[in-house]
Amino acid sequence: MDYGQSLPVVTASLDVAPSETSIRKGQSTGLKASYSKYVDGVLSSVTDVTSDAVWSVDDDSVASVSGSTLTGVEQGN
Repeated sequence: MDYGQSLPVVTASLDVAPSETSIRKGQSTGLKASYSKYVDGVLSSVTDVTSDAVWSVDDDSVASVSGSTLTGVEQGN
């Protein structure tokens, strides 16, 4: 049956800020994550999921993460 209506297209994205960062040894910066929902290409809602995210670093000799705070440990990438 065709009722002349189509279902809405729902998409979502996960955004992390900052997407890239440079920090010095001993310097810290906060990380933030948000989940955005779009219906038919129009932003429908944004939810802060920072506290739900599991944050990690590839090399903990260069940077450490505690909660959503990233701290520089030594020089590196």
